[in-house]
Amino acid sequence: MRILLVCATPTEIQFVAEKIDKIQKLTPFLWRTKYGTHLITILITGIGMVNTALRLSPLLSRSRYDIAIQIGIAGSYVKEYAIGTVVEVIQENYADLGAENNDGTFLNLKHLGFPSLIDEYQSLYFNTFHNLLPSSFDIPKVKSNTVNLCSGTSETIRKRLTYFNAHIENMEGAAFFQTCILYEQPFYSFRAISNYVIPRDTSQWDISLATRNLSQKIINLFTVLS
Repeated sequence: MRILLVCATPTEIQFVAEKIDKIQKLTPFLWRTKYGTHLITILITGIGMVNTALRLSPLLSRSRYDIAIQIGIAGSYVKEYAIGTVVEVIQENYADLGAENNDGTFLNLKHLGFPSLIDEYQSLYFNTFHNLLPSSFDIPKVKSNTVNLCSGTSETIRKRLTYFNAHIENMEGAAFFQTCILYEQPFYSFRAISNYVIPRDTSQWDISLATRNLSQKIINLFTVLS
């Protein structure tokens, strides 16, 4: 298969890179390698939605892959998933894209009447994007909020949980979903829980455990894809 592996930072791909063939770095953000018979392109986008769209869009405009796979770490709103758990994201929300009303409530793009995407079939997308063809792998399926500003206070967390019934939070996912949908590129999205979304306390994060567990899941996925 021709596989596109997308992540925000080299940290999130480092343990996967240790387990596959020698990587050819075409540019600082575009790498090529293989795993068995799979030809793998690795795209390092940089953090955030803008970087994700800017790096991914030109690539998908000129290349087609059997599957595009986004990987990365995430914070979990729920204690159901232990730190280190790998989940598959099947819904992404732009959780802070819209307007704030004068009473402090959030107005999403549908309230404002501005779709974020109108596809060639005239389907309207506002704050929420779904993967209608998720994997069949035995991995928890979750909904995710994509944010520019990671939640750091109880009030921010409460508001985001009120507006979107999500399980986890990240900074790139919705842009990945939207771009893949725009270019009709089949995709999966896998995240490993590195922390709980609580008032900010980095001492409770475990990025190393999350990225190691994620890398093992991705290697397992490569072995069953055909």
